[in-house]
Amino acid sequence: MKFPLVMSLFVFAGLAAAQDTPSYSAEERETFRNCLESGPDEQCRGVVMQPCLDQGAYTTLEMVDCAAREYELWDEVLNERYRDLMAQYRQDEDTEYLATQRERLRDAQRAWIISRDADCVFEQGMFEGGSLARMVAIDCLKTHTAQRAIWLGNQFVEG
Repeated sequence: MKFPLVMSLFVFAGLAAAQDTPSYSAEERETFRNCLESGPDEQCRGVVMQPCLDQGAYTTLEMVDCAAREYELWDEVLNERYRDLMAQYRQDEDTEYLATQRERLRDAQRAWIISRDADCVFEQGMFEGGSLARMVAIDCLKTHTAQRAIWLGNQFVEG
């Protein structure tokens, strides 16, 4: 029974991440990006999902869609910040320290992905067989991804 649960989470996450066109609108992206630019990243949690829910997301599928929109935006930010942080460790001369930091960051990111996915499978499992399981899974991915994106943003070294 565990295999279908794990596969459902990863299939759903893979579909959301692999879409050619994002599920969020241009206005939602602009609102989200403006929020990130205007203050602490933490204030941007829910800035896309909550208005979407408030506009009449009554079914589980509609609620999942609202959460997926924000998840995709946080995932974009996470990937941008990861790339920027890796690039920061390529600046100047390529010392052994910088190469080691790049390797550490890569390893930390890989471990984080495994941990995030395991956490979300666990959370989804509490609602296995119910319609809420999909919402719990995407909300978990969104929450963990936002936390990681914020953390990565705090790792930049002024210099």
